[in-house]
Amino acid sequence: MKHSLKLKSCVFTFRSFMVIAVSLWVVIPLKGFAQAKKSELTREVDFSSQVKMVPQKCHYWCYYACLEAVTDNLQCFYCSDYIRHYLMNEESNPYPQNIVSNEDFENAIEMFKENYDAPCESSSVYDNFGISAGNFYTYLETNGFGICSSSDFVRKISQEGENPTITFFVKREDETAHCVAFVGSKLYNNNWNDPNSVIYIMDPGYSDIKSYTLSELYTYNAIYCK
Repeated sequence: MKHSLKLKSCVFTFRSFMVIAVSLWVVIPLKGFAQAKKSELTREVDFSSQVKMVPQKCHYWCYYACLEAVTDNLQCFYCSDYIRHYLMNEESNPYPQNIVSNEDFENAIEMFKENYDAPCESSSVYDNFGISAGNFYTYLETNGFGICSSSDFVRKISQEGENPTITFFVKREDETAHCVAFVGSKLYNNNWNDPNSVIYIMDPGYSDIKSYTLSELYTYNAIYCK
C-alpha cells in the first residue's frame, strides 16, 4: 500500500512537471514571438555620412554650424557670408540690444569691412552675430533650403519609395532661435509611437547626436528641407 501511494505520488509529480514544462515551452516561444514582432524595423533612414557632428563655435552660431555639418565650409565662413550680404550695409543694428549693443555692432562691422575673414580670426567679436529674425528665411533660401511641412517630413521618413533630404529644425524662443540637423531615423512596427521608434538629431549646442521621439521633435517650430 505504501509503495502504491509512493508510485501514485511520483506519477502525479511527473505529470505535473510535464504540464508545467509544456506550458513553459508554449509561453516562452509565444512571448519571444511577441517581442520579435514588437521590435520589427519598418524603415531606417541614415544620413550619418552626409551630416557631420559639428559643435557651434560661438553662442549664436548654431545655424552656421549646421551648414558646416552638411558642406565643406567652416561655420565662420557662413558667418562672414551672412555679414557681407545682410549686415554690412545695414543702416541700423538689427539685433536686440541685450544681444548686440549698437556700439558693439558698429565696431564689429568696421572691423569686418577691413577684413572679411575677421569672424574666422576674431570669432569672439562676432559671437552673437547669428542670423537675425528678419533675414532668417531669406538666408536659408540662399543656401538651398525651403520650408517643409511636418507631414511631408514624416511621410518621407516613413514610406518606402520616398526620398528624405537634408533637413534642419528650428526652435524659436523669444528673441532667439536654435537650429539642429536631421541625421537619421528608425521606424518600428510602422508606428512612431512605438517605444523603439527614434529620430536622430545633430545638435551643435550640445556637441552630440541626440535621440528624439516624433512628439519631442514637434517642439521645434519650423522645418527647412533641401
